[in-house]
Order: sequence, then C-alpha cells, then structure tokens
Amino acid sequence: MDRALPSRNALFSCRRAWMKEMGEAQRERFGHSAHEWVVHGKVYDLAPYLASHPGGRHWLELTQGMDVTPLFESHHVDDAKTRAVLGQFYVRDCPNTPPPASALRQPLLSPEASVAPQSNKGADGSSPVEADFSFLDSGFYRSFKRRALGALRTAEENSKNKSKRGARGPTMEMRALTWALLLAWLSALVWCCSARSGSVPAVVAGILLNALAGIGHNGMHTAPTWWRWLLDLSLFSSHEWTISHCLSHHHYPGTQADFEVAAIEPFIYSLYAGPANNAYLPFYFWSVLCILGPFELLARLINIVLRRIQPWRPEHLLPGA
Repeated sequence: MDRALPSRNALFSCRRAWMKEMGEAQRERFGHSAHEWVVHGKVYDLAPYLASHPGGRHWLELTQGMDVTPLFESHHVDDAKTRAVLGQFYVRDCPNTPPPASALRQPLLSPEASVAPQSNKGADGSSPVEADFSFLDSGFYRSFKRRALGALRTAEENSKNKSKRGARGPTMEMRALTWALLLAWLSALVWCCSARSGSVPAVVAGILLNALAGIGHNGMHTAPTWWRWLLDLSLFSSHEWTISHCLSHHHYPGTQADFEVAAIEPFIYSLYAGPANNAYLPFYFWSVLCILGPFELLARLINIVLRRIQPWRPEHLLPGA
C-alpha cells in the first residue's frame, strides 16, 4: 500500500486515527461491516470467539471491521488448525471481490510524493489497499511456516521450561534477568534522588530502562501479560505501540501505511529519496529518538484531555507514563 491515509502528516495524530481510517478504507474496498473481520476475501464474525482466542481478545477487538489477512497469516503458524477454527465463524464472501494480488501493485511514488500528503484515492478512484501478498500454499511464506512449525514442535518437546504455559513464554533465566533489571533500575532511581548524585546514576538508570523497554517490546507481541507494561516506564504506551508497531509497522513496513514511518516526519523522511537532510541522518537520528518519548507523552495528554480521541488506560499511571 503506497497511498497515504488522510491524517498521515497530521500533528499529534494518534494510533486510533490510523485504525479508523484504515478500517474505513478496507470496508469501502471489501464491502463488509464495522463489526466483521475479513480474511482472504471472506467475511467472518469472530465476536463469539473473543473470549476463547488464545492470543487474547484485545487483538480481535482492535482489528474488528478490518481486513486482517496479513495478521492472520503472520500470527498463526499451524495453518490447518487455525483455518478449521476460523471456518466455524464464516459469514459470506466479500460483497466487493478484490482484484487479484498482481493487480494491486502500485508504482512507487516520486521522492516529492513521500514528503507531501497524498490523496486517499488512487487515480482510478479506488481506496488504499494493503500490501499485496498472495500467501499461496506453494509460495515462500507458507512453505516457510510449514518448516517453522516442525521446528517449533520439536523445540516445545525438548524444552525444559515446563511452566503452566507449557514450553512457551520466557525461560526461567529470562524471568530472573528481568526482575534483576527492574530492581536495579528502581535502585538507580533512588540513587538519582540522593544528594550530590551527579549524572552517573541518571546514565545508569537510562541504560537499564532501555533494556526494560526492549523486554516490554517483546511482551507486547504476545498475549496480554504484565511484561508489556515495562515499555510504559519509558514514556511510551504499550497499548498504543500495539497498534503502531505490531499492527501497522510489522504488517505494512516501509509503506505510506506504516505509522512509524509517518510519525517521525518531518524530522526524518525514510521513504524513497526524501529531502537533502537525509544525508545527515546518521548524525542526528539518535537525537530525534531521545525526544520521541517526551513528545509521545505530550501527544497522549493532548489526545486524551483536549482532543478526547484517545481513551485513558490504567497503565498510564505507571512511573514515567
């Protein structure tokens, strides 16, 4: 998908705007309703399955009314099992049959087009479409998944991490390391508050927080656990990142529908050639990243309190969030 959504370059645009506009564009294309899901051109009603979904109901609630084909394929390795479950909730074929994948490829935009906001309509009046993956049974992706499934089953059988979640989830060593990092970070915060502490404890706390945020990122990709809240300690919101990172960035990477590409403009243009200042990107990239946390906090407060387009969540009360 190389056409931009309407609010792509809007200041303080939140993830909910991305979800809303993406869903509207997909419903216009496929003809399904806002309470249904689309997978491979077929409409499903997964509402009765929300409480039973192994990955947690929040993934289905977030994507209700959308085409979730890329998400369905990337999050479910055992195709035979998941297709059997999905078939129980089949409603009908899409009223608007999408064109074949080969017809969905759009020409690359010019460098100037990656800077200026784009129209929500194509030259033929069509709405934005997703990345045109075919997901053929004989294709690379599903062939790779079949091989990965065998490796995962072997790993589960041989795993020594037999917790209540079986062989899945963090190992005991990883759990111990996470708790150690968390306690060390809290100790560094106390050290920062002591008299004449200087900048050393602040640097130590920052390094530890960076590691905790990385662990929170990993927890964000799984079923809901407290691990994801570690990301909220860094001024970012794990719930909002579920949308911008897991749903948007990982499934529409490097396109105009990639929220993480649009969110850092006009500081950094990563699509195509971009402006001349991209030549200096290696020198100021990390400086921009350092201010993204406070900027996200400010944007979140504006969206919640003033614009009222983003819901308040309990994890916003976590330290730093």
